[in-house]
Amino acid sequence: MKQFRFIGALEGLSEGLAIVAPMLGIEVSDAGKEIKVSKSTDGKLHVSDTAIAYAEPVHFFRALGLLVEHWETRPFSITETPQFDTNGLMIDLCQGNDTLNTENLKHTFSRMAIMGLNTFYFYIEDSYEVEGEPYFGYMRGRYTRAELREVDAFAKKLGITIIPCIQTLAHLHDALKWAPYAEYQDDHDTLLVGDERTYTLIRKMLQSIKASFSSKKIHIGMDEAWRLGQGYYLLKNGYQKKYDIMKEHLTRVLAICDDLDIEAMIWSDMFMKAANQNEDPLSDYFQIEGEVPQEMIDSTPRNVDFVYWDYGTTTQSRYEAQINRHFQFCDRLVFAGAIWNWTSFTADYDRTFAAAEAALAACKKTGLKNVFATTWGDGGAERNIYVVLLGMQLFAEHGYASDVSEEKLASRFMACTGCHYEDFRAMTYLDNPYGMELPDAYDFVASSSYLMWQDVMMGMFDKNVEGLGMTKQYEEIYAKMKTASTRNGEYNYVFDFLKKVADVLRIKAELGLRIKSAYDKKDNAALKTCITDLKEAAARAEALYECHRDWWFKVNKAFGFEVFDVRYGGLIKMLERGALRLESYLNGTVAVLDELELERLPYNGKEGPVHNLLQYPSMITAGHLKVE
Repeated sequence: MKQFRFIGALEGLSEGLAIVAPMLGIEVSDAGKEIKVSKSTDGKLHVSDTAIAYAEPVHFFRALGLLVEHWETRPFSITETPQFDTNGLMIDLCQGNDTLNTENLKHTFSRMAIMGLNTFYFYIEDSYEVEGEPYFGYMRGRYTRAELREVDAFAKKLGITIIPCIQTLAHLHDALKWAPYAEYQDDHDTLLVGDERTYTLIRKMLQSIKASFSSKKIHIGMDEAWRLGQGYYLLKNGYQKKYDIMKEHLTRVLAICDDLDIEAMIWSDMFMKAANQNEDPLSDYFQIEGEVPQEMIDSTPRNVDFVYWDYGTTTQSRYEAQINRHFQFCDRLVFAGAIWNWTSFTADYDRTFAAAEAALAACKKTGLKNVFATTWGDGGAERNIYVVLLGMQLFAEHGYASDVSEEKLASRFMACTGCHYEDFRAMTYLDNPYGMELPDAYDFVASSSYLMWQDVMMGMFDKNVEGLGMTKQYEEIYAKMKTASTRNGEYNYVFDFLKKVADVLRIKAELGLRIKSAYDKKDNAALKTCITDLKEAAARAEALYECHRDWWFKVNKAFGFEVFDVRYGGLIKMLERGALRLESYLNGTVAVLDELELERLPYNGKEGPVHNLLQYPSMITAGHLKVE
């Protein structure tokens, strides 16, 4: 361990220093090398082998990482200019069923501080305690007020502000599904605007959140309410434009916020759809043609932060146009980009880098001073949350420099996490092993997910991967993940999991093609080999399940893993059933295997790798699977 003695402007830093020092291999000792600490007078971060000057607390913790990173090349002197006022991370702690336990929330905050990220957006749709509402977040791993206050106090020690993110209009399916909330529904996902009971509930939600966090800012959601006014609201009130309903609702909720001394934030998409003068839910939220109607500019509330989210655009000029369009009707603008972690078992860093590099450059050019990276759990949170570490580092480095080289990013990533840049970049190819370029900004390929869960005897995706050499490619990815699982310190287990994903897929990815080909050719010897491979795939799937289970209960609350019990149980039983079916055919018990008689067609009529498939039910059957 490197020994240092810090003297000077340490007020409010001691507790945070005690948290992050061991993570960086630092021992604070009177016998250590003296480092003078002072407050920066120019707003910049200055670090040398003898001194640190910081403008805000999180800069000091970033400075510690820089100190350790450059110690062997001393003397050195580094000056960094913060590019943003706030730069942070949002973790979806509800949609994917994975609710991080408090220990791992604290661990995440510690890594953020070392990187220099100062804001955490705590996304919890219904995963928090509301007094008098026992079904709100019921069996969903909701956080108690005590837990939220605990992690809020911990983050403050590191110079990190937590901004809670809730929903006060749509995205409330998991609460509204319970019978006690039937009276609050416009539809299954959306609250009933205009009904007094709705605003009574929202007030209780906001009171609970306000009592749990120290920040006055609360993100109140209001995004993607695509069916707003089309359910029970329509029966009660007749047809009204979505924008008019939004204005009515936002006005009511902001009045509650003002009464509770809350500074509100909302996602901007519903307003941008209105600016595009198009209520079609399938139309482009990111359209930038045309002027923002003056009526909208005049009527938009000014006492709210708008959050412009855009996760896939890869052209800087389009981001600039959208930012400037937002500035026409909002004075307080925040940008939300993304670390693409929601589509499968891993993170897509090709997508992440292409979008983030363009977006953050646009933010700097236009003078937008508040940014954060979102992570989501839409696909069911198959991934371990720590696959996003490199994306966090990317946003952090852009927060302290106008440009960031790959070499600098890799060096900083090793210093801040002990992890290898190239290993995290290689995660991408678990989903996109063919390295194909996707033409649309929001296209993604999640092959690890749909090839994992599909029934090899049905082979819904077999035609799409035919001829791509998936077995060979997953063999190569397995070798990469195996190496990575030995050299990424405390995150080795993340790569061990990805190694086991590849281990299943290197036998399963093309197994359905082999079975169908052998059946059509009446090659019984090949079918016997397939039976052996089906049983081996089931054994590997069991090992993957055990690995997934072990890290889940290490990282998350218990709630939610029952979904994976079902998924893995189904996978293993499908593989076992496939072996039984082939054995029955070979021993003459069954003359024809119906599922293998059927010609294989491209999924959805499109050749090549399947794009944009996110939902598990669509991966395992062409039949009905009602999940709720």
